[in-house]
Amino acid sequence: MTEGVLVTIITAGQAIILALIGLLGVRLGKVKRDVSAARWQVENTHDTNMREENDSRHAETKRWIDDLSDNFTDQIKTLAKDLGGMRAEIRGDRETHRALADRVTHLERKKDS
Repeated sequence: MTEGVLVTIITAGQAIILALIGLLGVRLGKVKRDVSAARWQVENTHDTNMREENDSRHAETKRWIDDLSDNFTDQIKTLAKDLGGMRAEIRGDRETHRALADRVTHLERKKDS
């Protein structure tokens, strides 16, 4: 290879490397802006740690859910008991109805004979 070709190759290589460095700089600038924005969103400006604050809120929410669950369970038990009572009443009513129907049938047969 001649000296002119080598100079051209080196010059072209430098141009490509400079272009890649420029693109990398643009990308790094965007990453830096994104990281800064994320840090601003996450960083606390008060005394408590974000993780501790979230843990505290989580515990409070869990207590609410547990209370609701306990209350709901108690209501289900009460409803089941009420439903059982209504079923027993309906059973009693059916037995009474059956007994009355049998009595009426017996009286009708006695009358017809």
